[in-house]
Amino acid sequence: MTTDVTHQCASVFLLFTFHVLLSLLPFALCLLPFDFCLLPFHFCLLPFDFCLLPFDFFLPFFPTSTAHRAPPP
Repeated sequence: MTTDVTHQCASVFLLFTFHVLLSLLPFALCLLPFDFCLLPFHFCLLPFDFCLLPFDFFLPFFPTSTAHRAPPP
């Protein structure tokens, strides 16, 4: 019985998602040329993302991070 309900919920959710995506399709097609124009910039910025990756990973472990600061008195 529960698998039946789960299956129904899943199919309703998929139908809803498909409907929303279909309604957004014209906007996506309008913005497509802009995406292609900005594509070179994404590739230019890619090395910087890789350079900053170690900092993103180690930042929470530094004692100066806000996560490790003592709460105000």
